[in-house]
Amino acid sequence: MTRTIQFTRFTDIQDDAFTRWPTDLFHRISALCPSAVAGAFRPVWLDHQNVETAPDGTKRYVCHPYRLYEDAWEDFTALTAAGYRVRVTGNSDYLPGRTVRVEVRLPTGGAAA
Repeated sequence: MTRTIQFTRFTDIQDDAFTRWPTDLFHRISALCPSAVAGAFRPVWLDHQNVETAPDGTKRYVCHPYRLYEDAWEDFTALTAAGYRVRVTGNSDYLPGRTVRVEVRLPTGGAAA
């Protein structure tokens, strides 16, 4: 049996480790997420945020939560329905093995309302 493993070349990505998500994007995403009940600061999964810029200028808004509960998946479904692209992987560079990596990309043509 042969397995093919595809690696992501993180060397091609500029990690703006100390760049937080833009405040307006942070609030728009929080407003779309069912888990952020009225008065909540943010969804629980929006933890350890940073921004990455690919060589083509595309920005990835990344966070590294410790756990993803069922409500996180409901949030991801709501974000996807609003046009955002969400990717979840175990390849977190923030405390590898203890956190997961969640990437959020803006909808084509800009941020959804």
